[in-house]
Amino acid sequence: MNLDDENAAVFVWIVPEGAEDIRHLSVDGDYVGSIAKNTENPSAKHQWSWRVTIPDSVDRNTPLAGHADDELAAKKAAEEAYSRARRETG
Repeated sequence: MNLDDENAAVFVWIVPEGAEDIRHLSVDGDYVGSIAKNTENPSAKHQWSWRVTIPDSVDRNTPLAGHADDELAAKKAAEEAYSRARRETG
């Protein structure tokens, strides 16, 4: 096992009861972000948006929010942004 594997975040996606279009992201038991489906505009190009929160993040070049075409792409983008920011902030 290398150091990256040992420090890898364990992502858990939680679907709140009664909120089918929202997923909350938890890492090590802490809330770090969400994804949500755009239910107000079903013809929008990107149907899902995502946002993650990184404590002590000062790098303005790291995207911590965005849009995706589907739920899986939104989850992947949020996880990648969190992991990248976590590496950059040490």
